Amino acid sequence: MQQTTPLGIDLLGAVPSVGEGVPASPDDLLGDEFVRWESAGADYGYASTIARLFRADGSTCIAKLGSIEDGRRELFFYREVAPTTPVRVPGFVGGDHDHERSLVLLDDLAPARQGDAERRSLDDVVPVLLQAARLHRTWWDRAPAELPWWGRSGAEMAARVLQQRPEFIRHWGEHLEDHRLLIDLEHRLDPVGWQGPTTVVHSDLHLDNVLFDADGPILMDWQTVGRGAGAVDVARWLLESLTLEHRAIHEREFLAAYVAELGHLTVDDLAASVRALTLRMFAGMVCGFANFDPANCTERQRRLVSADIVRVSATLHAQG
Repeated sequence: MQQTTPLGIDLLGAVPSVGEGVPASPDDLLGDEFVRWESAGADYGYASTIARLFRADGSTCIAKLGSIEDGRRELFFYREVAPTTPVRVPGFVGGDHDHERSLVLLDDLAPARQGDAERRSLDDVVPVLLQAARLHRTWWDRAPAELPWWGRSGAEMAARVLQQRPEFIRHWGEHLEDHRLLIDLEHRLDPVGWQGPTTVVHSDLHLDNVLFDADGPILMDWQTVGRGAGAVDVARWLLESLTLEHRAIHEREFLAAYVAELGHLTVDDLAASVRALTLRMFAGMVCGFANFDPANCTERQRRLVSADIVRVSATLHAQG
């Protein structure tokens, strides 16, 4: 494992046991160990509450307080997956969950550069793909059964598309490249959409979930980790990182770099899986954004959602 642990903080003793209950807010973490806290990552729309905790000597760590479902997967990743996986991730220093909430404590990697989904760079694309390939190679065809499967079945996804499509059109339809993409979408979904065995997948791989330091990318925010095809991460990363023009020029080159690091699949098989999963991701956006009212979003959230819809619909329109 290549966990990044610049401070080497040991906070295991500071984490409450399940019997005591997990703190409901950063204020509940203050005491002998920590003297103050400040919000971290508030502009990035994370599902968990993220806080930077300060000791009296100025040393810091990051606390993530979230739902039990969010934290349980992330805790499993740091305890059971990361220790034997050659992927750069934040150093894990403790955590727990009760029946309602979860707490994950991680090393503070400041001043590493926070990725920003609104400021994409071609230079970042391959280094992150190589990290993903190492994750996928390590767990190829042997992903832990404790992790949930990625995505819904074809039938479940089709039913949700039918239910959510009207609200999606009302809230976000103006950003579609071609409204015909929504016609019979539920019948065009590939029930599988990939080639080869399953592995451990991050499943939410985009720039907001990556830090960069002098040694390269550090993948974070593992609360959606699961079992699935490696192409899940590849498709999401390329969709989020590339303009349509850059994708036309560079996609095959980037897929070849991933395949070479992975040691499995062919570029053609991977490209076919990425195309199929792009349609699944569009269906996921229809379902996920349907009740995401623009009026209740921050300005950044509105820009990111609309940009996602524009990119995925333009990509599908170009594929025909």
